[in-house]
Amino acid sequence: GGGGGELVSVTKHMALEELPPVLSVHLKRFHYDMQAQATIKNCKSVSYDGVLRLAPGMLSRAAQSNYTERQRTYYLSAAVFHHGDVATGGHYTCDVVHSRAMLPPQREGAADAGRADRQATDGPTVGDATWLHFNDAVVTQLDESAEAARKRTHEVYLLFYHRGDCVA
Repeated sequence: GGGGGELVSVTKHMALEELPPVLSVHLKRFHYDMQAQATIKNCKSVSYDGVLRLAPGMLSRAAQSNYTERQRTYYLSAAVFHHGDVATGGHYTCDVVHSRAMLPPQREGAADAGRADRQATDGPTVGDATWLHFNDAVVTQLDESAEAARKRTHEVYLLFYHRGDCVA
């Protein structure tokens, strides 16, 4: 019948059909507050991991047989941060994993002395990669303690993960 007021149990399920080579996670940090008549930033702290493993149940039945465990595993490659408490202002920075294998070969006598991006790759690495912090024209290398601290923040805005079979 119609509108009997009877309570029923409902389950909603969403499944992925395809897994992209790069997974972009956009955290909706801003919302419009009707009472304040302004866009407000959600400043709740968010923690995230460097590895994101998608369970087979997150994929459609058809897609489950198309992807291996390696392809269902994503690795953090970049994080964008919004600094400031309002949507109409603030500052953006970015942390990016940088693999030495991705560096172009150096030419003999190349005029790159003083370039921050070259200088930042000279320090210790985690495995074969290093994390770089981009803040306008200033590029610095993150040490392991700074990298760990960034993984729990109220400033993270975008996360980029590379699929396991797309990482060297």
